Amino acid sequence: AWHTNADGRYVRLAPFGQPERAWTAAELMGLRPVPVASVAVLCRNNGPLLSLAFKLIRQGIGVVVLGREIGKGLIVLSKKLCPEDGAPADQVRGKVLEWQESEISTAMANDKPERVAGITDRAECLLAVLESAEARDAGQLRQLLTQLFARDHGQVTLSSIHKAKGLEWDVVLHLDPWRIPSKWAKASGDERALEQELNLKYVAETRCKHTLVAADLEYFV
Repeated sequence: AWHTNADGRYVRLAPFGQPERAWTAAELMGLRPVPVASVAVLCRNNGPLLSLAFKLIRQGIGVVVLGREIGKGLIVLSKKLCPEDGAPADQVRGKVLEWQESEISTAMANDKPERVAGITDRAECLLAVLESAEARDAGQLRQLLTQLFARDHGQVTLSSIHKAKGLEWDVVLHLDPWRIPSKWAKASGDERALEQELNLKYVAETRCKHTLVAADLEYFV
């Protein structure tokens, strides 16, 4: 940071090696330097963000999810896989997993490993809403996605790192930092891909004006 900047801080919630150490929304909000400070959660992938979104909503904490086109794309994909609103959740889950496996196979066969991360993320997003929000069928899944991405007010902003470029918040939580570099970038051995992943980490960790937090979704309660 520039030498004239106020001192900030770094906090690790539920550090690695301490699985019994859970973290809470209250703990995150308590890290605000002042009660009106802005808070954002950033992640390499959208799936964990959607899972966290519904957990926060159930605890009475309003959220805003950046990237409405992401929500529209997920709705379109869900209609492609399960056009009938009444298709039960188990059927939707099966179709999503089937689509994911097929798309990844096609990407690898066409020597397009860079597409795998995006395919996996879209599948994880749909599964996260199905499970975290306990959607009972395809129609409710689409309804929940519409409601989630239509929110324009909330205490916590949720965003992929890509969507956060150029933005700043007082407190930024980097969710699941272990997702950088992505599996496909490591497997590809492509130095350019790995460099882009490190650029993403740089973006995530420079969005905060005061407090940078790292935490894993697995330990959120």
